[in-house]
Amino acid sequence: MPLTNASPAKPGQVLLHAGMHTAGTGLIEHAASSLRSELLRHNVVYPGTSLNHARAARAVGALTAEPDATASTTNSANTRPWNRLVSVLNSSADTIGFIGDERFARLPVDICQKIVTDMGKPVTVTITLQNLITLPVWLWQQGLKSGVTAELEPWLRENISEDFAISADSVRAQILVADVVEKWASVVGPENVVLIVHDEHAPDAVTRPFESLLGLPEGLLATASGPSLHIRSMTPDEAELLRDINRAMETLPIAGGADYLRLYRDSAITPMLASPSVTAEPLSLSTPTWVVDILKPIAHDQIKTIKACGVKIIGDIDTIAATPSDAHTNAASGNIPIESASKFVADVVKAAATTIDQLDEEIRVARAERDASLRRWNADRVLDSWSAGQVLKVGTTEFARRILRRVKRFVKRA
Repeated sequence: MPLTNASPAKPGQVLLHAGMHTAGTGLIEHAASSLRSELLRHNVVYPGTSLNHARAARAVGALTAEPDATASTTNSANTRPWNRLVSVLNSSADTIGFIGDERFARLPVDICQKIVTDMGKPVTVTITLQNLITLPVWLWQQGLKSGVTAELEPWLRENISEDFAISADSVRAQILVADVVEKWASVVGPENVVLIVHDEHAPDAVTRPFESLLGLPEGLLATASGPSLHIRSMTPDEAELLRDINRAMETLPIAGGADYLRLYRDSAITPMLASPSVTAEPLSLSTPTWVVDILKPIAHDQIKTIKACGVKIIGDIDTIAATPSDAHTNAASGNIPIESASKFVADVVKAAATTIDQLDEEIRVARAERDASLRRWNADRVLDSWSAGQVLKVGTTEFARRILRRVKRFVKRA
């Protein structure tokens, strides 16, 4: 894919990836984070040790950890993660900085301006886009990975109104991508905004542009390994399986937070979606026709606005308004292949066993530290309970013993 209208970043510049959600953002983050050392050998710095730069984005925008949180002023924010990120990027003028998190797309224009000002160096913003008509179904799938129990059709009707202006804020914000493009174009200039059209059937349609923009060898990002790099859509039966599990887990303490994500989403759902479907008919979840009717004109309006911005576009922007070939109502049979169910359970058990082993080791270390502390504490208590006479007697005896030992050594030498 030739990049005829986007120049590679130069040392001393920053490439900021602002999302969008479900449009290949995770793929790029997993590749960059797992290849940090290799990127550095090619003069590209991907700061930190985490998957992305979510903490820094939340800090600079005063965001909470909630996925639907909105940005506010930074007066009361803990800005240390952001300051550390800026410090790393500014520590060398000979490297290209690369940062990314989808929260950068949600920040208001004044915070975006602060980001560029704090960088103190040229910033190019990349935004990845996917088909806007199929996007809500992908958002529902993401929700299933975090505990959503609603069926697809009711969830869509709750979040997408025939009057799109009153649809759910979280969905509307993801579909009105032109707002994000215009915002960043106003901050860094349209010539410094690059849109990359994501094609779920061709992962290199995203990785190759990033390789070109960062001056990396072609194919480097594709060498990263891990199940998160090859995620497909769920089948209706797989979605129903997750809904059933979510309902069963609602009353359990593990049904939220880090435990949920580690034992359920990361250890079982991600590997399941990274493997080919084993069903006889590997159907993917489809977009209902009524959703197509609502979103298609909106998607075309988004394309028109984006083209008028004058930003650089890699890929066919018109595809984000394309009608899916299999638009219809989904129907789940409820029959999950035994192979898929067994693998799912085995992955959860394996993750739980690993977690238990880690906890056992942490408990062992904590007990050892506690016992050592108690021994020191008991010794101090014994000494504190002695009288002045006892302390003087023991001290005098020890002093005399040491003097005698030195005298003996002196006599031998003589």
